[in-house]
Amino acid sequence: MAKRYGSARPAKLSMTEDQVQEMVVKLLAIGHKDWIYQVNYLSGVKLSIGMAAKAKRLGHQKSSPDIMIFEPSVSMIDIGYHGLFLELKSSNTKLYNKTGDKYSSEHIAEQAEVLHKLRQKGYVALFAVGYDEAEVIISSYAMLGSVEGKIILESIMRHQEEMHEKIINNLHSL
Repeated sequence: MAKRYGSARPAKLSMTEDQVQEMVVKLLAIGHKDWIYQVNYLSGVKLSIGMAAKAKRLGHQKSSPDIMIFEPSVSMIDIGYHGLFLELKSSNTKLYNKTGDKYSSEHIAEQAEVLHKLRQKGYVALFAVGYDEAEVIISSYAMLGSVEGKIILESIMRHQEEMHEKIINNLHSL
């Protein structure tokens, strides 16, 4: 680990969202060559007004997930899922405010709503904060035929869905 200047304590290494996405694409290219996937490469890119208008006309949706994997899961336990959609975040991103009753930004709230709708349609659709979390989600999705893969993935999905419901209920109570 890198050291902070003037400190004996190691600094926490962080990755930008672009770095996380690049590493996830490498993971898919090497470890899951037979999977069909799409990368939303426009996410986070600063476009001119003209290019942004063109992207919108051509169907780009700003809240669509960063990685869309069109590989149905095979599960011995139940029917499975249609595919895996990931909204990648840098390793230091906070999804929720300090009290956990709101998303940390309007943009994250919009993305959370898209992920929620995708989960309702039978997809695994999750935030992945940092590369390590993305790797765990992808590995668990690939292992959905095992009890271990199912437990890990559904635990992450349940947590994100419970947080989403808590925030939505809090908004309705205001």
